[in-house]
Amino acid sequence: METIDGTLIGEDFVTGSDGSVTVPGLKPGTAVKISELTAPEGYEISEAAKETVIQSGETVSVVFRDKKLESLSILKTDADGNPLAGAVFELRTMDGTLVTSVTSGENGLAVVPNLKGDFIVTEVKSPEGYLLDTTPHPVHVEAGKPAQITIKNNAVAGLKIVKTVEQTGDPLEGVTFRIEKPDGGLIGEYTTDEQGQIFVSLEPQTVVVREISAPEGYSVDSTPRTVEIKANDITTLTYKDERLNGIRIRKVDADTGRGIYGVRIMVTDENNDVVGVYTTDHQGYIEIDKELPDGVYYLEEIEAAPGYDLDKVVKRIRIENGKTKVIVWENAREKGQIQILKTSADANPITGQPAGSRLEGAVFEIARADTDRVVGYMVSDYRGVAASEPLPLGRYVVREVTPPTFYQLNSKEFEVELKVQNDIVRVGVQNTSAQISTSVKKSGNTVVVPGQQMRYDFSDICNLSNVPLENFYWHDELPGSVRLAAIHTGTWSQPGLTYSVTYRTNRNSAYRTLASGLLSTQSYDLDCTPSKLGLAADEFITDFRFEFGTVQPGFREQDKPMILVTVNQGLLNGHRFANRTDVGGQYGGKWFTSSFTWVTEVSAPTPVLDYPKTGY
Repeated sequence: METIDGTLIGEDFVTGSDGSVTVPGLKPGTAVKISELTAPEGYEISEAAKETVIQSGETVSVVFRDKKLESLSILKTDADGNPLAGAVFELRTMDGTLVTSVTSGENGLAVVPNLKGDFIVTEVKSPEGYLLDTTPHPVHVEAGKPAQITIKNNAVAGLKIVKTVEQTGDPLEGVTFRIEKPDGGLIGEYTTDEQGQIFVSLEPQTVVVREISAPEGYSVDSTPRTVEIKANDITTLTYKDERLNGIRIRKVDADTGRGIYGVRIMVTDENNDVVGVYTTDHQGYIEIDKELPDGVYYLEEIEAAPGYDLDKVVKRIRIENGKTKVIVWENAREKGQIQILKTSADANPITGQPAGSRLEGAVFEIARADTDRVVGYMVSDYRGVAASEPLPLGRYVVREVTPPTFYQLNSKEFEVELKVQNDIVRVGVQNTSAQISTSVKKSGNTVVVPGQQMRYDFSDICNLSNVPLENFYWHDELPGSVRLAAIHTGTWSQPGLTYSVTYRTNRNSAYRTLASGLLSTQSYDLDCTPSKLGLAADEFITDFRFEFGTVQPGFREQDKPMILVTVNQGLLNGHRFANRTDVGGQYGGKWFTSSFTWVTEVSAPTPVLDYPKTGY
């Protein structure tokens, strides 16, 4: 709003919900010019400006009448006028500027509000199952006159192929067809389903259909057919394949199920006339696909594959109704056996068995010599004999994987060859006895005084055996005359080993973890004071254990472990206390241990007694 001479009175006056706005405080007699700057949404300005004079004591009314903008309705239907949902349209101005994109709803309508002028409507996505209409549609929208345009879609055309069996009319699954353009361009290859049908959505055009393959035992109609696909229509082609009589034989290994190459089989009919002599291929198949009359046929194996038994049993089969008879025929390999005699190479100090004793419980692994594929295992019995299951002829490697209890593993591999049917190859294998021994030593002060801190050193904590020991431990039992302050773990000779340290107290006989996951090659200092461990006031450590798990022969300390203890106050002169330590491990379920004891004597000053004087 401004005066006639151009002086600005104010701007941004906005009408309320009743369509009016009031400007107070204007001087009577003032001539003003009022201009509408922005129309409400859905309307356009029709009167740009009006002039009036302010009257004394009156409210002057000025009325602006805006023209309402109109909507554009796009109706999407099929060829029969039924509404279609899901069509996407672009609305552009005549110069190509995109105004908006809209999608038709269930009623087929896509509505664009607040329009005026000339526009182009183009379909950019058709409803599923319908052809896209790419034609640009011009439309004019006038104020006060709603506009509507109807755009129809043709349904996608289709080709339906139906495949049946000539003799029975049953649907035939698994038939493959190629669909091409007239110029040879490939549209696609499709295979009939369990209903014997194929449906392909196609745009209207001319196509060529060819059958290219059928299931085994059926003829293929390879004649090309040219068909025209029409809009809003489904073209149906029907094919019939003749089912042929035939015989399909597969020779397989009785153990592995794999096909056998080179087996010769003679086929004769019920009149004993020879149909033919056939040889299995590399997958063990014989395909007799020539047309055979219904009737009885005989299959006779006349030559086995090398390494297999000849099956002399003649097979009788009947074929009819255009069916292919499928025969799976097993052949057993010629086989032999491996036997191991397991004996002791020396007198066993643990079991007391003399040299030459037959040993039970040795486990052997059998592998193919050419591929190293494991084919079986065998275990020696109370006679020391380990016998394999029947094995196909060929070369094998036998290796011991588990020795008899209290014997060392014999790591030598033995190669044997089974050469003829029912061949038995015997091999003698000896084991040397397991020598099992452990050791431990310790040293400390020989004499101490009450309240003194002393040190125990440990050495020769060792697996002296020639076999690994399981659950290997080192244990120390502390005398009641001392209190444990710290443990120096030392280092150990087996790289990659982790171990735990546990302890128990006078108040709790169960072992608790002091430290775990310790590396054998790293030394640790462990604080064992009651305050560090959260022990009760009268609670103290009585034992600790190093728990190593399985250790190898020769396992021992490298950096020697040691402990620090404090001698209790109040011990009498001449008191002696002993510290006992032990190690152990398991082999064959039996424990093997060693121990060592160190004795220390207390030297305490003798108190001087002050006796009373008697008077003499």
